[in-house]
Amino acid sequence: MKTVKIAYSDCPNFDFEHFYLTEAMRPFCNPVLSDDPDIVFYSCYAREHMKYQNALKVFFNGENVHPDFNECDYAISCQPIQYGNRYFRLSDFDITMDASVNDRRGLDVSDKTRFCNFIYSNDHRDQEGARLRMEFCRLLMAYKHVDCPGRVLHNLDAPELVGRLDRNRSTSKKDFIRQYKFTIAWENTYGEGYTTEKLSEPLMAGSVPIYWGSVPDYINPKSIVDVSKFANLNEVVDFVRFLDQDDAAYQEMLSTPPVLPQYNFKWMDDLSSFLKQIVDSDFAKRAKSPMNYDSVAVALRSLRKRKSFLKRLAMRWRKR
Repeated sequence: MKTVKIAYSDCPNFDFEHFYLTEAMRPFCNPVLSDDPDIVFYSCYAREHMKYQNALKVFFNGENVHPDFNECDYAISCQPIQYGNRYFRLSDFDITMDASVNDRRGLDVSDKTRFCNFIYSNDHRDQEGARLRMEFCRLLMAYKHVDCPGRVLHNLDAPELVGRLDRNRSTSKKDFIRQYKFTIAWENTYGEGYTTEKLSEPLMAGSVPIYWGSVPDYINPKSIVDVSKFANLNEVVDFVRFLDQDDAAYQEMLSTPPVLPQYNFKWMDDLSSFLKQIVDSDFAKRAKSPMNYDSVAVALRSLRKRKSFLKRLAMRWRKR
């Protein structure tokens, strides 16, 4: 089996030996981490990938950030776009979900011992979702107490919840929210196709999500509280109050399989095929930035122009 040298850049320090991209390559090659990679997988949190001048570059991210095909050879992201064989659509929703989500046997309103949870560390008010979810949580608290074990609106200590970069983070969160009737599940920002674990984790745990974001067309609308269907946040609160006080209505929503038949649970096989074509090409780079108008080039030109202007200005000053 062919050995392929890979590196990860500009992303949190995950367990890359067992990362989903590494695992997707194992059926057709032997991926090994290297400082001199054939392929560098890079994300959106820094610019360290620029040091890999000779490697083929694959952009990946689960954020609301579009790939720049003038910079990367291939991309893996959540937006519903097409770019020949250079793009694979995948979201954090997919990565954190499996077919067991539709098995609703054993889910019963009588087992829900707590009302609602709100678990967030991001309170950036310049992000629409982050701002609105705090506003909604406060409105809902006027009806009934909401548990907030995260940094934002903190009112409950929950040591069983592990840190964001812990490989058991998702498992610990699902175990925690399983006891709740509702989970406030709002994305930081809105973007078409941008759907994260904020929706999949409560669905997997059997807690009805109160969701703000881009609802995929493969989600059964009867299984979630879709904030976009209401005129304002007060109407959402009223509907949650109705579900909380009507066990039959809540049980119907809780028991509804949330993922419709058209969803492909075997996305990992398709991802392997996508990555295999890259390896089979002998890491041939793709055409990028033919007009040199990508963001990096524009920034460099701007810096050079400014440096040249300041140099001319200094020369004129010395001549006085």
